[in-house]
Amino acid sequence: DPLLSLCKALGWNEFEEAFVESTQKIFQFGRPVCYSYMETAIDLIEKIHPSTRGDSDCSRVCVKMSTIACDEVFKGLELLEQRSYLFRFYTKFIRLIANFCPAMAPRFETFAKKLDFEQMLYPLLNDGNFRSSASSSGVGENILSRLTNHCAQLL
Repeated sequence: DPLLSLCKALGWNEFEEAFVESTQKIFQFGRPVCYSYMETAIDLIEKIHPSTRGDSDCSRVCVKMSTIACDEVFKGLELLEQRSYLFRFYTKFIRLIANFCPAMAPRFETFAKKLDFEQMLYPLLNDGNFRSSASSSGVGENILSRLTNHCAQLL
C-alpha cells in the first residue's frame, strides 16, 4: 500500500495528526443513525495496523485513533436500533477494543448486557466470527467469558 510505505519511509510522527484528525472527521460528519461510518473508522485502523506490527510509532497512532473511535462508537450505538446485521460490526468493534483499547472492555460489557437477550446477546455470543475475534486476546476472552456467564445467569 503506497500510503503505508510513505508512512514507514517518512515516519509515523509526520502523519500522526492527519490520521487522528481523519478519525475525528469520520465521526463529525457521519450520520448518527448509520453504523457504516463507524465501521469506516475501524476499517482504517485495521488497514494501517496489520501490515506494521512491531512498529511502536504506528501502534501509538492506532491507539489514539482507536480511543477516539471507541468513544464515538459507544455514542452511536446508543442511537442505533439493534439488529442482527450488526453482528459483523460488533465483531470488528470487539477486536478493536481487544487490540487497542482494553480499558473500554467494561464499557462494552455494560453495553452488551443491555442488548435484548433472545434477539441480540445470545445469538451474538453464539456467532463464530464474534467468538473468534473476541478470543484473539486475553481482554477479548475475558469479555466473552463474562458475557457468557451473564447469559447463563439469565437462563
